[in-house]
Amino acid sequence: MPLNVLLKAREVAYHLTDSDAKAYFAFEGTAELPIGQTAWEGVQATEGCTEFFLIEGGGAPWAGHGTPESYAAVVTDQP
Repeated sequence: MPLNVLLKAREVAYHLTDSDAKAYFAFEGTAELPIGQTAWEGVQATEGCTEFFLIEGGGAPWAGHGTPESYAAVVTDQP
């Protein structure tokens, strides 16, 4: 389910919980719009969404607590 990139962490958490999502893929964003950071904080505020993948593009340095799994690292060895 696509989510608006302007949502705040608690709004992301609400939608993930309401939809019973188990995984969330998010672009990292930019320094001005840290989409990945906000998404990570939203995932951390849920109980049911246990997987988070950060789609990196070289835009925003990671400044969050913990280290999310990189989407590129997961799919590197896949056919």
